[in-house]
Amino acid sequence: ISFYGSSVRRMGPDERNIASFISKTLSGKKFPGVELRDEGVLETIEAIEYDEGFLLEMSGKDLREIEFLPDRDYLFVLGDHLGIPEEILKYLKTNEFGEISVGPLKYFSSHCIVMVHNEMDRRFCS
Repeated sequence: ISFYGSSVRRMGPDERNIASFISKTLSGKKFPGVELRDEGVLETIEAIEYDEGFLLEMSGKDLREIEFLPDRDYLFVLGDHLGIPEEILKYLKTNEFGEISVGPLKYFSSHCIVMVHNEMDRRFCS
């Protein structure tokens, strides 16, 4: 499921509302700015247009040390508590995804997403 912020309508920022949109989308209902694709992770990554890709890894370079440019599109890939399957890791390394870290500790994936967004907001929304 992909969400396009500029097109989404009437979706509140809370988890319940977003979960409802996801559930209804999976049941076949269509919403502006919400797209359901029947493909795997690798196909999804290949379908996204981006200038530079990053894999979030605890051992990666600190996010705050990376130079991001406002006119470029970035793709961030992260795993869950089970990690990222070897096939996907191999693809990311082959396609030169840089490894970055959001901090010295383990965090929930959802928190990592917020930290990346926060860093981008601090740099480009001031």
